Amino acid sequence: MRLVGKWHSLVALSASVAILLVAFQFVFVTSGQRLHAATTSSRIGLGYGIIAGSQNYDLVQSMGFNWIKLDISWKSVERSRGSYNWTGTDESVRLARSRGFSILMRIDDSPQWASNSPEHNAPPVNDNDLADFMYQLALRYRGQVQAYEIWNEPNIAIEWGWQNPDPAKFARMLKALYPRVKQADPNAVVVTGGLSNTGDGNGGSVLGDLLYIKLLYDPNEDGNLSDGAKGFFDAIGSHPYGGPYPPDQDPWSPNMGTYFRRAWQHHQMAEVWGGEDRQIWATEFGWLLDPATDGLNCDSNPNFGYHFAMQKVSESQQAENLVGAFQYALANWPWMGPMFLMSLDTATNSYRAQCEAIRFFGILRSDGSPRLAYTRLSQMAKLPMAALSTSSTATAFLLRPSDPETTSMQVQIGNAGAGLLSWTVTSSAGWLGVSPGSGYAPSTLTITVNKATLPQGWTTGTVTITSSAGVQTINVSVYVGDVKRVYLPAAIDSAAGP
Repeated sequence: MRLVGKWHSLVALSASVAILLVAFQFVFVTSGQRLHAATTSSRIGLGYGIIAGSQNYDLVQSMGFNWIKLDISWKSVERSRGSYNWTGTDESVRLARSRGFSILMRIDDSPQWASNSPEHNAPPVNDNDLADFMYQLALRYRGQVQAYEIWNEPNIAIEWGWQNPDPAKFARMLKALYPRVKQADPNAVVVTGGLSNTGDGNGGSVLGDLLYIKLLYDPNEDGNLSDGAKGFFDAIGSHPYGGPYPPDQDPWSPNMGTYFRRAWQHHQMAEVWGGEDRQIWATEFGWLLDPATDGLNCDSNPNFGYHFAMQKVSESQQAENLVGAFQYALANWPWMGPMFLMSLDTATNSYRAQCEAIRFFGILRSDGSPRLAYTRLSQMAKLPMAALSTSSTATAFLLRPSDPETTSMQVQIGNAGAGLLSWTVTSSAGWLGVSPGSGYAPSTLTITVNKATLPQGWTTGTVTITSSAGVQTINVSVYVGDVKRVYLPAAIDSAAGP
């Protein structure tokens, strides 16, 4: 059935100008109208990351991976309050950057003067002490370190100074440090400590990872999120180790809580309890190789243990699952950020016991030669390292003489690749402003025009975005004069659908 619809309006300068405007695919800003978009400057797309020793960075490059994770102990840098030794951290950052890697830096392990505890990873007593340290850290490595992970697996006591996990305390830590990090480096991404997949534990020394996310948003479970951490982190850290299952294993049938799609459930918790599409970063994940591959029987060894014995897979399964995990995330999870494989080379660590489980997450043998997983990951098709896009290549401002002197609109800068895309922006005229002047994509660019010095009629200018993946120009047109409203008929064919 064909319906002739009501008249609809088109904002135009006059009937003759209306014809001209219809010919262009502009994004318009008219008097009384402003375009708003959620800021996405702290979202970085899927990336290929790994935990590796710097002596093996050439092997990481050969794989085509572009992210490295560095672990930094707070107490090793600030042994006494306000006294910093950056030597080791400077060198770690230098080595990673010299190979062109983007960096996720994990921060934990309070100095005893801050935690009043000799235990590893005990939280600070005064959250402002950590905030002060994070400010100094982010300021020093501004533009060099792209993201900071705060703590490691804070939902288990062994990573919380042997204290019972406390998401309310962790929320207060984030609320203290997040503004300071952004003050020092507005582009830095703050990631919550990657959560251990602990199943449905609900108290004591182990807190279930799903429950932990709920309590991170709503510590008092009263529906009031003001005492939680919403708005004080950019991404949720997840450790979706695969256990014995393939990466597409559904989350309902496993008999243990370790499976790759746990990351999806973490994202669901953010949607349900935080009411937001919060990005997830897989700051550790992997599959455990059966030690029998190397002729070892580790099942009863205390360094291996029953839990890990349940997770072991064959060498071919490890390779297939690791490749499949990246492919599954790319195909199904638009909210997934960089994914960090545990690990390249833990099997080569001579100081580890022969049956220590962490050795068998590595994709090199103990002699440094590549396992099948390394070869398959190297051959795996990957997203391009970076690909610049913008939500508009032409914009028009239609302004009356009585409108305010300055008017703004927003354009989204996108990155369709997996690598980090940095950009700077310039404008061609003094009446045309752009901010911020630089950043990482995806992000939001604000274009502002000041009509104070513009004549009536059309004026044009350009905004140029220069990035590590090319140059994009946005043409900006401004009309100053009377803006009239005219009406054109529209025909609606109901059979064609909405």
